[in-house]
Amino acid sequence: ALLVTGVMLGAGCSSDDSASPSETTAAAQTSTSMKMGASNKGGSAEVGDLKLTEARIGEPAGPATGMFLTIDNTGDQPDTLVAVTTKVSPEVQLHETIKDGDSTAMKELPGGVQVPAQASVILKPGGTHAMMMKVDRLAAGDEVPVTLTFKNAGDVEMDVLVDGSLRCASADGGINAFTAGVGKPLIVHLIALAALWVWSRR
Repeated sequence: ALLVTGVMLGAGCSSDDSASPSETTAAAQTSTSMKMGASNKGGSAEVGDLKLTEARIGEPAGPATGMFLTIDNTGDQPDTLVAVTTKVSPEVQLHETIKDGDSTAMKELPGGVQVPAQASVILKPGGTHAMMMKVDRLAAGDEVPVTLTFKNAGDVEMDVLVDGSLRCASADGGINAFTAGVGKPLIVHLIALAALWVWSRR
């Protein structure tokens, strides 16, 4: 189901990188030795034929924030990221961002994020991402233990850094999410709706 239509109901994140949808690219041809279910630190991990890198969590400015990373599949079989769990959030949902003109929507992916064989999938602001709901208070520099569950490769643990250069703003009634990399057209849309509501009350 769409979590956002026109007005953001999750979180918007801004960073030094330009926001764009999840990307799939050719994976490295060189096979890397990997251990199943291994616990890893420093924002990178390996499990099965999957190599996880550049993991980071946006510094939250509200009750929700995003987690982003790159998943390289060097194997000959596809896999699926089916769940993300962490003690700092009671619920983590996998989302994709859908843009239609001036509207931006976040849609939950109940089937998970597909990782094709011999390819890379990038979870990034403005694209596919893991949305952490009702997060504990986090500050830049914190390391958060996170477990990612893949359909075939299984579980892998990571310590993920909270990135102070990546701010995620909640939209629980505020306007911050619209100013956090989502786009000015949505701000105009929100102002127009507010003006229409005020006019209708006269």
